[in-house]
Amino acid sequence: MDSQDMPAVVKKLRSLAIAGHNARITPDRVLDTERQNILIRAINNLLSTSNAILTFAQIIDDLPTSDVGFDRRSCHMADDHPLDSHKDLCPGSLAEARELCLQWKPENIEFSPSLLLAFQYSLPGTKTFEIRLVELVAVSIHQFGALLYQLDFRLHKGDIDAVVNYKSPLPDWYTGPVIHDPLPPTTFYHGLYGEDDIYPEGAADMVGYWAEDRILGGVGITRRINQLRDEQQRAVVDFLLRSDKEGYAKKKQQQLESEQGLDTAVPLPTLVDDMNRVSITGRGIYRDIWERKPATSSEIHHAARRPKDEVDCPEIIGDLVHAQLVLGQPVAGLRIER
Repeated sequence: MDSQDMPAVVKKLRSLAIAGHNARITPDRVLDTERQNILIRAINNLLSTSNAILTFAQIIDDLPTSDVGFDRRSCHMADDHPLDSHKDLCPGSLAEARELCLQWKPENIEFSPSLLLAFQYSLPGTKTFEIRLVELVAVSIHQFGALLYQLDFRLHKGDIDAVVNYKSPLPDWYTGPVIHDPLPPTTFYHGLYGEDDIYPEGAADMVGYWAEDRILGGVGITRRINQLRDEQQRAVVDFLLRSDKEGYAKKKQQQLESEQGLDTAVPLPTLVDDMNRVSITGRGIYRDIWERKPATSSEIHHAARRPKDEVDCPEIIGDLVHAQLVLGQPVAGLRIER
């Protein structure tokens, strides 16, 4: 695909994204009572973890802490960035996040009908059932993160816009052309999920992908390069399915146990390592075709010349497949599960 084709592709992806967003429905429209309860339990278990609370607290604060802000593969921030001084959350952010995690009603989340149907028609205990459960939980985390961003709490005591829009000054000796890459509209972003001109909720969806990555881990969403190993998936699913704490007081106790490090059964976030050998171009979770713009011919050519390690190697095939799917062209010899 040539770069001049990109505007038409963006328009097409945007229309697909809006249509999918408008078609979402609540779980009770599709799921039986058993599966509704399983999904609610899994979401509540995840919301009780200290990592989830900390992640959502940063969105409420409206700035990530410096260690989190710089902890990403693609980062627009240099050492002189003002976020470097944001070591701690501002007062009230954690308390607000704890309370919202306790009060949030998972049954009100809206999902893609096809995803709900896939979960409904899968048998408990099967790999398909577990994969769909993880994907539903990922969507839930995404929506909660996006919603918190839209509520615009801004508990940070300072000029947030100055941090978001900061550009490092050029050195005095530099006399060449001034070129600045476009800055993300928020400091909560994943380097591979920045298409706010496509996403139904714009920048809020960028925040949602960031929250997924921070809470679930890179294996779950990062370009869908690798799927979980069997033992990783087993640990995640066992955690999501364990008996949750019913009632406000018991959920509060579960939060405290997690924040104090007493809950050692949390296997999240999961991260890619040398043992994650299966590329998702053959199987695995792939959610929405509009999540990323396809690479142009020049970008693919550039990437093909870059050094590649064993973990990253499946990326090139994945990018080619994604470009073909967006353009509505057949993908010969490859089977993609959705």
